Amino acid sequence: MKFKLSSINSRELAKYRYLKTFALQRLHPEAQVPTNTLEVLLTDGPEEDRDSLSFTFFGVTDLRVVDLNAWLASAIQIDDISAFQLEGSNFRVTDTENAWFSLNCEDLDVRVQASSDPSQMQLAGIGTK
Repeated sequence: MKFKLSSINSRELAKYRYLKTFALQRLHPEAQVPTNTLEVLLTDGPEEDRDSLSFTFFGVTDLRVVDLNAWLASAIQIDDISAFQLEGSNFRVTDTENAWFSLNCEDLDVRVQASSDPSQMQLAGIGTK
């Protein structure tokens, strides 16, 4: 199922601004172009044991990343670019706060995880791969 931008409450998700995890996984299927999946985990504060927001981006292309050594606050913007008919690119994702990363992706999944129970993740969007 393709992710729907209308399923995100942007006001609620805006509080998750602090980068905790940035992990790229590259799959090399036989005789095919490699597929990239990126996980970005943002928290609602710089301390440990905070609520978090997990983004998983599938079919990542055109990934741009700047120096991640500084303490970064983030404001992620997701735009539907499917009308542009770019092969494998339905969404453009950018950080509008510090421009520390941007990418195109085929699909994505967004989940909120409460610090009180890390095993429970609530679906913030309906995107699934």
